[in-house]
Amino acid sequence: LVGEEASSYLSIIKNKNIAIFASSVFFFHLGNAAVLPLLSQVVAIDSGRAGIPYTCANIAIAQVTSILAIWGMGHALKKGIPYKVSLIVGYFIAVPIRCFLIVLLLKVWPNIYALLAMQIFDGVGVGAFGLSLVVITKALTEGTGRFGFTLGFIITSWMIGAALSNLLFGYIANISYIWAFISLGITGCVSVVLASFLDVKDHGQEKVEA
Repeated sequence: LVGEEASSYLSIIKNKNIAIFASSVFFFHLGNAAVLPLLSQVVAIDSGRAGIPYTCANIAIAQVTSILAIWGMGHALKKGIPYKVSLIVGYFIAVPIRCFLIVLLLKVWPNIYALLAMQIFDGVGVGAFGLSLVVITKALTEGTGRFGFTLGFIITSWMIGAALSNLLFGYIANISYIWAFISLGITGCVSVVLASFLDVKDHGQEKVEA
């Protein structure tokens, strides 16, 4: 802001929409972060030394797909798709849908290559989230002068969720991989529900909320 006083840090933290967004990011990463390492463990169980290449493939598939997802979602946003829609699509594809399909495959057809293909959903979802993170934060902080602080606050929620994900669902995986993936999928659904309550103005519409 030029010639105006920036909003207080407390007002940013107390802002309802920013709190909802940060909470949705927390639950998204709580449900998402442990999926890749647990999936890598599943495909490596009977693979011997091939477990390491399979793990690398898991990561590579997601990364390449995320690049394409960001490119496609960027074009969609330019054409007028609401910011909230891109966020919800990313959340839903990356965790609930992916975890459901992983559980289905483990029960019906535990093929290694089919399981690896599930990382396509991770790439699409995380790519959509990565783009939405910046544009939604910008829209929510329009006129506050606190974009950097707010982005840091939301990324902190991300990091906490990711750390707890591996801790909590790693314990569940010691009992059952199936139940770990089911629990992760349910957790991901919480992020979708929270995002649906987000009130964010799109494509240059003014958003000023104390």
